[in-house]
Amino acid sequence: MVTLEVMFQGIYVPVVTPFHQDGTLDLKSLGKLADRLVADGVAGLVPLGTTGEASALDATERSLVVETCAKAVAGSQTELIVGAGTNSTKTTIEHMAESQNFDVDAFLIVTPYYVRPSEEGILAHFAAAGDAAEELDADVMLYNIPARTGRYVSTEGLLTCATHKRILGVKQAVGGIDEETIKLLAKAPDGFSVLAGDDAFIAPTVILGGQGGVSASAHLATPLWVEMVDAVLAANFARGLELHEALLPIVSTGFSEPNPVVFKGVLAATGDIESDFVRLPLIPAKTESIKACKNILDEIKN
Repeated sequence: MVTLEVMFQGIYVPVVTPFHQDGTLDLKSLGKLADRLVADGVAGLVPLGTTGEASALDATERSLVVETCAKAVAGSQTELIVGAGTNSTKTTIEHMAESQNFDVDAFLIVTPYYVRPSEEGILAHFAAAGDAAEELDADVMLYNIPARTGRYVSTEGLLTCATHKRILGVKQAVGGIDEETIKLLAKAPDGFSVLAGDDAFIAPTVILGGQGGVSASAHLATPLWVEMVDAVLAANFARGLELHEALLPIVSTGFSEPNPVVFKGVLAATGDIESDFVRLPLIPAKTESIKACKNILDEIKN
């Protein structure tokens, strides 16, 4: 893995939360999957994100998920970044505190959703999360995803956040590489990582100065995603773009239905997890969607 003097660099996987077919938490499958991802060389595990169905878990389940992922990364260089953001600053800090007994490297803090606060309010929310992380001896990765939150955090706002000593990066998932993202990549200070949150744009983001990506698609063909980012960081653009093109069909088929239902279906089909069960309001992926994604995975492996 390429290593620079930055906190966040490489491929991070927002880990699915496996359930048994009766809907209860499947920690055995989670541990097995997390161990495999670590062995495949990911830079970090990100439990309790959107892909992990965090909004459908209670406090006890959230702690068990973090504990299981903490065990998987123990003794390795793989980082543990726990999703803790909500649309309430108070609740966000409470969720962060739930992980205080585990060796958490950082927290993923999303823009407050639904309430659509002003940018000034968003920045105050992020600063409060940074202060809470300081007390927990952890860092913060911001999550800018306007399609889910209804608010786009500007480049200027993100650069303001970058002055906080505990806010060390952002997962930029704005639907593409737009003008604001290009400005952010150009202006981001040393030690503040810009990571692609849209799987199809990870390699291009790294070429433009980003440090990697947070990718649900990287549950599948994981070593190739790791190699792709490492190649581009090492300026081996030919290999990086070759892998980028090879992996794009996983992205298109994997996101053909709401995340993470297709990925869970493929992981169940490959034996990585026991069941493709998802909690309502999500419903399992259609058989044809799972088959299409798995066929691509099989072609890549062959």
